[in-house]
Amino acid sequence: MDDRGTFTLSTYFKQKRLQKKLTQTEVANRTGLTAAYISLLENGKKKNPSPAVIKKLAKVLSISNIEVMKLLEFIADSSNDEKETEEPVQNLHFFDITGLSEKDIQHIQETIELLKIRAEYEKNKNG
Repeated sequence: MDDRGTFTLSTYFKQKRLQKKLTQTEVANRTGLTAAYISLLENGKKKNPSPAVIKKLAKVLSISNIEVMKLLEFIADSSNDEKETEEPVQNLHFFDITGLSEKDIQHIQETIELLKIRAEYEKNKNG
């Protein structure tokens, strides 16, 4: 993935899917994405999936956290090359959740959402 000249996101995702012996429809069903979106991604017509999409695909395709970070870096670099005007993702943090149950992970996500709501409330109250 370090050689930007030969690496393509479309080929990478397709290879990962084929290694897992999954169809595009199976990946779509397991991620909550559409088979059409998976097809666009694998055919290079959708070049910069969001971090949320990468996370969904990583879970289904058994992509390690380190690989996910490399993918996000690759996407960020290619976005800069294309001079897109999208706002960069800020305050994005990665945590190792190995060993946690789905219930624990859900609790963490809910806690973060509550903290974000509280921060927004405090911001509006004080500003």
